[in-house]
Amino acid sequence: MSSPRPSGLRASRIVRPATAGVGAPAVALFLSLAFLSLVFLSLVFLSLVFLSLVFLSLECPIPESILP
Repeated sequence: MSSPRPSGLRASRIVRPATAGVGAPAVALFLSLAFLSLVFLSLVFLSLVFLSLVFLSLECPIPESILP
């Protein structure tokens, strides 16, 4: 009865790192891409806020062609 247990442990030890080795780079790539996209979107949002504040601080009149 002691012989099936080590073989089962060996099989589980072989299978687990293989699945982890295949899935880990994909998860790391996905997380890095998600983080970079969040950084990019936050930079775009902050630049839009900055440009709107600059536009409002200029106090330039709104052209009548924009108004309905």
